[in-house]
Formats: sequence, structure tokens, C-alpha cells
Amino acid sequence: MKHYHSSLCRLGLPLTFAIAMLFSGWSHAADRTWTQGGGGDFLDSSNWADNDLPTTGDTIYFDAGTADSYTVLFHDDFQLHTGNTGRIYFQTGNKAVFKLYDDDGSYSINSFSLQVNKGTLTLDGGVTALNSVLTVGAGDEGGGVLKLTNGAVLNGTASTDYYRVGNTAVGTLELEQGSSATFNKRLQIGYKAGGGGSSVSVSGGSTLAVTGTGGIYLGSSDANVSGDLPVATSDNSFSVSGGSSASTNHLYVGYKVGANDNTVTVGGAVEGTRATLNVNGFLRVGITGATGNSLTVQDGGELTASNLFQVASGNTFTVEEGGKATSTDTGVNNSIRGTIAIKGGEFKAGTLQIYGVVSLEGGSFKLTNNLNTFADSRFELTLDSDLTIQVSGKLTASGTTYIDITSLAGGAAPGTYTLLTSTTNATGMSYFTLGNTFEGFEGALSYDANHLYLNVTAIPEPGTIGFALLAFPLLWRACRRRAGVA
Repeated sequence: MKHYHSSLCRLGLPLTFAIAMLFSGWSHAADRTWTQGGGGDFLDSSNWADNDLPTTGDTIYFDAGTADSYTVLFHDDFQLHTGNTGRIYFQTGNKAVFKLYDDDGSYSINSFSLQVNKGTLTLDGGVTALNSVLTVGAGDEGGGVLKLTNGAVLNGTASTDYYRVGNTAVGTLELEQGSSATFNKRLQIGYKAGGGGSSVSVSGGSTLAVTGTGGIYLGSSDANVSGDLPVATSDNSFSVSGGSSASTNHLYVGYKVGANDNTVTVGGAVEGTRATLNVNGFLRVGITGATGNSLTVQDGGELTASNLFQVASGNTFTVEEGGKATSTDTGVNNSIRGTIAIKGGEFKAGTLQIYGVVSLEGGSFKLTNNLNTFADSRFELTLDSDLTIQVSGKLTASGTTYIDITSLAGGAAPGTYTLLTSTTNATGMSYFTLGNTFEGFEGALSYDANHLYLNVTAIPEPGTIGFALLAFPLLWRACRRRAGVA
């Protein structure tokens, strides 16, 4: 690989002065194309078509005509400046790596738009200041990838209101190996038709921060300039793993009507360091008309939400064994209209309104303030002596609330189980109704001022259940023969 230094640098002039000379003065807004498949210095004119270096207002294409990865080298304090009209494109499958001669150095990209369409751009170490619209996955090419690795730092300071992964084609943003990215505006994952299936992943001890008043939006789209209705996208994903961390103002999982099957996962500790996701503003899993969206806190993951927390109908929030989730807001608009499933993990909230389903398969479910249930809400419980819903404030049932006993946990036996405790005297306890149970189960609900109990009088022995399962096919066949059916 060729290491090139400009003639001005060789004369001893500061590099910043050389850059100022290169990008100042008269501009003719031309297209400039990188053609060096073997990589090299950005300031080496022989790496560019017709030996023409880019200047202010130009549009830059990285099109080296090779399927192999190549490295573009930058000097410390370099300014890649195309002005308010120039654009930078990575397309036709190019795999470019931006790297500084000095791993501890920094450089800046100041452009109207940085677009990684079908190609791949890897930021390998160093600090990149990005004052530009960022689009990963656009145009007809599709398959754009932006990767940060080897401790790379990307600071997005654009004046526009978005960064997009999956604009009109599938896009991928990957942070790995201790890298970090900060975006001062909203991060949209799967923005328009064609952008569905896009993904953002934060792994290997990396960090992502979306600051300002925006947030992370999966399956989002806005009306275009002609006033057409938004087109939502589906199957987008956002993951935080391997001891990494992410923070955002808002998080919308399925932002528009028809934005279905979008997923967020948080999990995977490294040497005791959990993967974490902090949401300072609204946390919404789905909206009315957007279904199949999910947020899952896995083993080694931790989620903290400090404002509005909502799960819309047809969508799911899950905390698996080893996972932790906390919602600290005590406002009355925190609601579960879909399903919240605790599968051995820890869940704590301030105040919740339950219109949908709470499924508990071990773990803990605690509220530091109030719990309100409404007509046709449902608790699906695995019967376990250690499973208790704890409400430190007041429980209020405002309509029929069903208690379904879905299965047995180890050691379950006839007796009295405390299903729910309320520090303040509860109201509407008579609305709790025993719903679906399994064959052989016999029990009834009872309550006092602060507790809801389940009194179990019979539970089938495991051997009885097994015998019944084995005997059923024989009994069914005998009945068919008796009825004259072959």
C-alpha cells in the first residue's frame, strides 16, 4: 500500500494549510472518482480518475472496480470538505476502509450527504467528526454497510434532523471492538419502502448515544414532498450485546401504522459488565395498527426507562432469565395493551395500567407505585410458591381481570398461594376471576384488603398426566372402532 504525503507537506508547510489550499478558491462542482483498488493516500492524485483531486462542491464516488477491501489513508486533522452541495457515495459493492496514519488522530467529514449505498465503509480506529446527512442503504443498489471497528469514534453533528439506516434500500450499521458513535439527531432504522430489514448492532463493548430531542425509530417513515401517506417498513432490528451500551431520548419499536415485526434485543454480559439500554424519553413497543413488534431483555442485559412506557396491542415486551428491566415513571399513561412476559427475569415499574396480558413464568414483577387493571385484562401465571406480584402503592381493579394458571413450577402442591400484594388497601378485588386452568386443577381465588390468594385443592400427579397422555390415543382408537369407523 502506498503512503503518500503532499508536496506542500514535504516543503514543511502545515498539513492544515495544504488542505485549505486544496479545498479553497474557485470551485467547479465536478464528479471525482477514487479508482485505486490497492488503497492509498487520499491526497495522492494518482488514486483518482484523471488525476483530479476533489475540491469544494464536488461529488465524490468510491468506485475502485474491485470486490476486495481497500484502505484510504488520512492524515491527522484532515478535513474532507465538499461543502453544502457536494456528496460522498459508496456504491457498486466497494469495500473501503477509512484509516488514519495515526491511530490516535482525528479528521472531519463536512458534506451535504454521506451515502453508503450498496458498498461498505469501515471506519478503522481514529476519531471522525461527521457534519453531514448520513444515509446507509439508498438508491436502487441496496445493501449498504457502515462499520465502526478497532475503537473508532464517530461524532455526528449534522444540522439536519436525521441519520438513516435503510432509506430506500436495506442498510446496516455495526459498532464493534470498543467503538462508539454519537448522533445529535434522530436515528431512523428502516425509513422508507425498500428499507425494511435494516439493522443496527452494538457489540464488543461499544457505545451508541442518540442525543437531543430525537431518538431511535424502527419502521419509521414520513410523508414525502408530494404529500403521499407514509409507507411503514417491517423486520428491522436493533441490538445491544456483549457488554455494550446504548442510550437514547425516545425509542419507538414499530413507529408507523403497518410497521410490523421490528425487534429490539438487549443482552450479553462480558466479564460482569452487562449490555445496557437507557431510554430517557418515551419507550413505545408498537402503536395502534403496528403489530408483531418486540423488545426483549435477555440474560446479561439491562433496560432502564425513565419516562412514558407503553406496549401496544399485538406487541410484546419480554424479560428473560438473567435480564433486568426498570421503568421508573409513575405517570398514569404507562400502559400494557399487548403482552408483557417475564420469563425468569426481573421487572420493576412505577405505575402501570393493564389492559392486555401479563405473563409470568418465574422471576419477579414489582411496582413501586400503583397497578390498575381494566376489563378483560389477564394474568397468565405459572404456579409457583415464589411468584408474587408486589405493588408498593395501591392496586385498583376496574373491570373483570382474569387469572389463568398455565402450568406448574417445580414443587407446586395443593395449598394457598399469594398471587398479589398491595401495600395500600386494594379496591375492586372482586373483579379478579379464575380463568383458564389445566385439566385436574381445582382451586379458587380469595382476597383480603391487601392480598389476592389462590387456594389450590387438587393438582394432578405428574405420573397421572403422563398416563393420561399415553392412554388417550388408545381410548380414541377404541371409540372409533366401537362406532364402526376404521
